[in-house]
Amino acid sequence: MARRLLAGLRRDRRGAVAVTYALLIIPIIIAIGAALDFTIAYNAKDRMQGDLDAALLAAVKTLNTGDPVAVKGRVRTWFATQTNRGAYNLDDVTIDQSSYVVQARATASVPTMIMGVVGINSLPIGASSAVAGPGTSYINIYLLLDTSASQMLASSAAGQTTMRNDIGCEFACHTGDPHTVGNVAYANNYLYAKAKTIRLRSDVLVDAAKTMVSSVDSVDPNHKRIRVGVYAFNTTASQVQAPTYSTGAVRSALTTTTSVDGTDFDRSLKAMAGLVGASGDGKTAATPLKFVMLVTDGVQSQRSWVGASSWTCKKKVGSICVSYPMSAPSYNVTPLNPAWCNYVKNNKVTMAVLYTQYLPVPLDWGYNGTLGSAMPGSWTGTLRSGVSPSITRQAYLPYALEDCASSKDLYMGAESEDAIENGMNKLFKKYMNSVHLIQ
Repeated sequence: MARRLLAGLRRDRRGAVAVTYALLIIPIIIAIGAALDFTIAYNAKDRMQGDLDAALLAAVKTLNTGDPVAVKGRVRTWFATQTNRGAYNLDDVTIDQSSYVVQARATASVPTMIMGVVGINSLPIGASSAVAGPGTSYINIYLLLDTSASQMLASSAAGQTTMRNDIGCEFACHTGDPHTVGNVAYANNYLYAKAKTIRLRSDVLVDAAKTMVSSVDSVDPNHKRIRVGVYAFNTTASQVQAPTYSTGAVRSALTTTTSVDGTDFDRSLKAMAGLVGASGDGKTAATPLKFVMLVTDGVQSQRSWVGASSWTCKKKVGSICVSYPMSAPSYNVTPLNPAWCNYVKNNKVTMAVLYTQYLPVPLDWGYNGTLGSAMPGSWTGTLRSGVSPSITRQAYLPYALEDCASSKDLYMGAESEDAIENGMNKLFKKYMNSVHLIQ
């Protein structure tokens, strides 16, 4: 009897599945729980990476300093602000500043939900980030200043009106007929403007450059990272002051007295590319980043168009003739071709452009016959898509100059004296804040 019962039990498989399932369900639950815990940890790591990237970029952009203690403190502050502390616990943030690359690493532990049953109460996570940019690099800044005759234009509407009323011309040219105003004789327009303390575009341009140089003093107070050079261009580009750490020498090199008839951007920018050379990585003084700041009204011109074949007035406004027949070379007075800027940019040099806006001069026959006319079909550039072919040359200048800059945020148009003076400074600060993630 007993033997039959034992034999029956050996043959009976009922309940075996339940026992097997009971034995297997525990590791299955742990595996599912582990997957859930790892997913939570991964999402926390992803958020941590984004927070660290944002903190590092924001901290470096607001500092403009190479002081590791200051950078570390600012990154900690920003990271603490960004961090979702409910998702994980912050253990540490470390800063490693070497080769002018700012690096940070954050570590944390994420509490587990299921894996604790097997003694794993948290999962470690980490994130690392690094940024590089001008704010911590060696830099050469090249101020490329337009010294053509167009910069001798009175810088304000009031100044232009005074010059028009007194000497019949808004430009303070070094050449031209003498004038007598109020029983005082002046050899040329320039001497008249200076005697009357009328500010010219060239004066405003120099003041703007000096303001920017003061910002260099603030960013690099020890004058060990940033060198500034001064370059002039008209029919070609020339070096006025080689890049130097001495901002005093730069200020002395800035002058307003030079002007030359004609502006040849093709030749000037090609020459400038040779003077600047290729940009380095900014890690050493021998391999600086290179930043060219072009300040100009953007007008490609030559003076030969003045010689019209007939001087019969075509249109008058009151007693002033505002239009004469123009000679063929007047078609050469146009916005610059943005492709010429590639001479410089192709060497990995960053170019910013401050457009000192060429204000319309409706009572000047020369303006009406050139920049006040429609874009010529002979222009060597490519008209921007969506822009009417009948647009005046003066109205197309900002398009051409924006296309010349390395990026849209490194272009700025400035009409008033204050806007011009502040414009160079703003472009400099934009460039210094242009850090980027490299890890």
